[in-house]
Amino acid sequence: MNVPNVSIHKTAGMANMAQRLWNLTMSRLPLHFESPRFLSSTSFQSYAPLGDPTPTQPTSPHRIPKAPSGPKRVSLAQLRKLYLENKPITMLTAYDYPSAVHADLAGMDIVLVGDSVGMVELGLDTTQFVTMDMMIHHCRAVHAGARRPFVIGDMPFGSYEISKEKAMENAYRFVKEGFVNAVKLEGGTRVASTVKAIVESGIAVMGHTGLTPQSVSALGGFRAQGQTFKEARTILDDALALQEAGVFGIVLECVPERLAQRITQ
Repeated sequence: MNVPNVSIHKTAGMANMAQRLWNLTMSRLPLHFESPRFLSSTSFQSYAPLGDPTPTQPTSPHRIPKAPSGPKRVSLAQLRKLYLENKPITMLTAYDYPSAVHADLAGMDIVLVGDSVGMVELGLDTTQFVTMDMMIHHCRAVHAGARRPFVIGDMPFGSYEISKEKAMENAYRFVKEGFVNAVKLEGGTRVASTVKAIVESGIAVMGHTGLTPQSVSALGGFRAQGQTFKEARTILDDALALQEAGVFGIVLECVPERLAQRITQ
């Protein structure tokens, strides 16, 4: 019985291809060893990226190559420039790595890691049960996924009301452990002095007035705010107090459109 020689030809062809690939690989290696025990200082050479046949100049054998840098993160200066130029500033809430990646790909300027994670992701009844450890965990995940947006961490209930010192301590934790670029606090006039202390310590703060979910027990439920003249005046005064304390922006939640326009103007 005659055995076809097709497989023999294929094997030989594959061997030749493997040899060519090996030669090509060896020719592109950035390091050349002249001895199995020593790396010659004169033989260390860095190469240009693929597609550029011209290698760069030889570098020091002790120089460690750097990883490619990621996209430049949005800064407060850029946000202020957009505001002054009357350009829209986009902001989205994210709680984890996948949602943060999508927010980044969508071109969001700001990503907020809200304490609403307790209700949306963890199945809690209110945001009052959310802890610092929970928030830092989710902030780290969002920071990893959102490489370009300005990331804000929502300070949970009880993390800033006890004292200014405790508030500053927890704000530092958000930055050092949660990798956020700013923190957000709920409240107006009552937290203005705390906001000022955090800002003066070097941490950017976003304010939050109108419906403040962390005060749901006192408010009697989640309902629109600013429906009466007295409520509207209180919200306006809160916004002015936060501005005076140094916040860079304010969340106006669940308030009439006309009131929001008036505060913004």
